[in-house]
Amino acid sequence: MSCKMIAAGLVMAFGLSATAWAGATEQGGIKDGCLKSTNWPESACQCMADKAGALDDTQQAFLAATLNGDADQVTAIRATMSVQQMTEAAMFVTNTGPSCFGG
Repeated sequence: MSCKMIAAGLVMAFGLSATAWAGATEQGGIKDGCLKSTNWPESACQCMADKAGALDDTQQAFLAATLNGDADQVTAIRATMSVQQMTEAAMFVTNTGPSCFGG
């Protein structure tokens, strides 16, 4: 799965309000999901997980659920997210991919 496909999925799945879901522990889920749903090397997935610390807890949980294909969790989380949170999460994926590959 490409960065653009993940970002497009994130943008299409936005909700209306904000609530915290998780935290830095989601970074492990982000790395695992990256390894499962992309063809990225482990180092790039680790880079993405490390950089995800810049996202808020809800954005991290949403990204982890998206990458891990947990549709129920994605739906539940996105219902709590603002448009700004969704946009930031989508841009994170778009911007992080190239930077984690040294681009």
